Amino acid sequence: MHLSNDLIIFDDIGSADCIGIYNAFAHTFSIAHREIYKYLLKSSKEEGFTNIYDDLSEEQIDIFISNGVLVNNVEQYSLLKRHFDAGSRQRQIKAVYLHTTLECNLACEYCYNADSLVAKCPSLTLEQWTQALDRLHSVGLQNINLTGGEPLLYPEILGIVTYAKSLGIHVTLLTNGTLAKTNIEIFDLIDNCIVSLDTVSSSKRKGIEDYDVLQNIFDVASRHPSKIKVRSVIVRGLEKEVEDLTNVLKTHNIEHDKVLFMPCHENDFELIPDYDEYNLYDYELGAVTRCGAGDTILALDPMGNIFPCQLMMKPEFCMGNIFDSDWIDRYKNNAINDVMASYNAKAHKLCDGCNARQLCNGGCRAAAYRVYGDLEYINEFFCDFQKKSASETIKRIFNREIEREVV
Repeated sequence: MHLSNDLIIFDDIGSADCIGIYNAFAHTFSIAHREIYKYLLKSSKEEGFTNIYDDLSEEQIDIFISNGVLVNNVEQYSLLKRHFDAGSRQRQIKAVYLHTTLECNLACEYCYNADSLVAKCPSLTLEQWTQALDRLHSVGLQNINLTGGEPLLYPEILGIVTYAKSLGIHVTLLTNGTLAKTNIEIFDLIDNCIVSLDTVSSSKRKGIEDYDVLQNIFDVASRHPSKIKVRSVIVRGLEKEVEDLTNVLKTHNIEHDKVLFMPCHENDFELIPDYDEYNLYDYELGAVTRCGAGDTILALDPMGNIFPCQLMMKPEFCMGNIFDSDWIDRYKNNAINDVMASYNAKAHKLCDGCNARQLCNGGCRAAAYRVYGDLEYINEFFCDFQKKSASETIKRIFNREIEREVV
């Protein structure tokens, strides 16, 4: 038996008698009395746990093993780690970001897709989109995210949704909300809608003053309360506006997600919000997962060209076209899968000992490429936030459990 070397200790979790033990590989949380943890440390260095079943109960030991604090089968644990670190890739399409158009009726200062937006954009016909959906559905497609540009600017958007639903595909609409009221019938068909709304000010979202987006959201929510939620990208200077928006949406029982602005260029760093002043650490850590870009997730541009994800719609990442005879082979053998599968942030000195390394794995690969021109670069511009966010969130989880029985 061994003490795992993937443990990060939190000794300020709100209890003088206990510490929090976080396994950064297994993503598990344990609360232990300080003296018991001292015993585990001492045994791992001196006694090799020879007397552990005499000193601790079987229940305590089982909990430590199940939470990855103690490793009973070193070989099996090492195999699991190697499998995870190798980034097992499924190469099975589950979700596609389908860009119906790259036209948009707004001009947002911080748009991740600003370089791709055009005034007039050629796009597949409705018949071609249905053929594309047939091809994707035949290999297991389960979900599509209709996006753009502004997807509701595509004149046959209702036809795409209708056909997708006839195939049993889950449909999510990603929209800026400006045209929701004039396309109200689409909400009867889609499964859910995410409205991107950070501010109603035209200072950073040119054109939004021509629409009453909030009223559009309320109108849709009144008809389909379970289908709509708002997502805000928090940009420096808009922190207070997003906070006010949260309060407004809460009065209408509308779900509100918040994400931090992700730079696309080095000159975007000034737009990263003040996450300390506004305490922007209010999300929960989910299970540790690998990015699905180029693997379970793809993006199609308006002409049917295939890319690893919506953030990597650049010529150098194009994996062919959905109408190519060999498109599925090109998808399965694309180079991005090899890069993403082999990437391991723990190999970088910058990540050594970081309590967020297993959670962020160096950050978004697309963002690294956009900012540094290198898919394998660490997202240094987000390191401070990731470290603080991981610590704050993990401590919240421990503090929630502190009154429960500890081992």
